Amino acid sequence: MAERSLLGHAKLAGILIEGESEPAFAVVIGFGVNCASHPPQTPYPATDLTAAGALVEPARLITALAAAMQRRLSQWARGDGFAGIRSDWLKRAAGLGKDIKVRLPEREFSGRFEGLDDAGHLLVRGPAGLSTVTAGEVFDLG
Repeated sequence: MAERSLLGHAKLAGILIEGESEPAFAVVIGFGVNCASHPPQTPYPATDLTAAGALVEPARLITALAAAMQRRLSQWARGDGFAGIRSDWLKRAAGLGKDIKVRLPEREFSGRFEGLDDAGHLLVRGPAGLSTVTAGEVFDLG
């Protein structure tokens, strides 16, 4: 599943999660932050920290991100588990309640972003009802 992090309505960062279940369960999570530049020609607006006026060295950024990750891991370990992290994420989710487009390998569809289920799957309400998305690209239609 790919997710975009936004500054205003422009892509600043992205998260990519890839998983396999055979022969054993494994997940790789990666992310990228546009620090000093961003791709000029994208199907959506893009930006970077320098263009936004934040001159941040990558080493300082990774230190801050590592500290934030440690706070989330501590939150999980205190017993909040995914429910607490999900709740905090939904408070900050861009586009919640708005129309989005979801691109899956076999099709695309649009609907209203309704949240995340208890397992972390994206919930999208379209003409056919509520869909649960486990992997795909999400685009803001607004």
